[in-house]
Amino acid sequence: MAEEGTKHPKKSARQRIANKTRQIIHVLYNSGNINKAGLAYLRQSKSMTSPKAMMVLPDFMRFMDADMISQSGELTRAEVAVFTAVRLYAFHQQSKDVSVYGPVNTNTNDSEEPLGKQIFTVLRELRKNLKTRQALDGRVQQILGATNIASVNNSLNQLIRIIKSADLSIPIDYGLLARDLFDFQMSYEQANRVRLRWGQQYFKNIVDDQTDNNEGEK
Repeated sequence: MAEEGTKHPKKSARQRIANKTRQIIHVLYNSGNINKAGLAYLRQSKSMTSPKAMMVLPDFMRFMDADMISQSGELTRAEVAVFTAVRLYAFHQQSKDVSVYGPVNTNTNDSEEPLGKQIFTVLRELRKNLKTRQALDGRVQQILGATNIASVNNSLNQLIRIIKSADLSIPIDYGLLARDLFDFQMSYEQANRVRLRWGQQYFKNIVDDQTDNNEGEK
């Protein structure tokens, strides 16, 4: 594991966002000795400024680089992205012993975790069910039409609950989700690119899902 709170000059901001998210999740999961209280605090917190979020703030500050942290109390894009992704992980991990996090490829896999997929690739698995496809498509279209990060976060919360209720045994790379959320906040053009990327992952007519493990670090 990288040194805590150390900035990696050769890595882009978005790469560091993904890595910090993974490190925080590893601490919360703690090799199966799950910090259940910490995950509960996260689920009860709508943002990093919520009182309950203060209970897990040390786990975030332990890894966040100085340039990611707010100096004024107004959350940075990095803080919003990392907190949102980790909070979604907390909802997904609830009542589960096996980790629901997994990196999309071995380049980011520094442990024996199973490989995971990106969230909209996982949702595509659910889309194969013709009985629920129309309703799921509607949920996904909502997020693809969202123009602000608050709407995106609300929609992602609903989609994670759908994945959790389906009881799929496919881990999700929450680090890459944080990276996408960071990108989304950068500009209107970047948000468009993120929405397009998500839509392509979800609607893609795929023959061999194994190729998805190569789509994460583009």
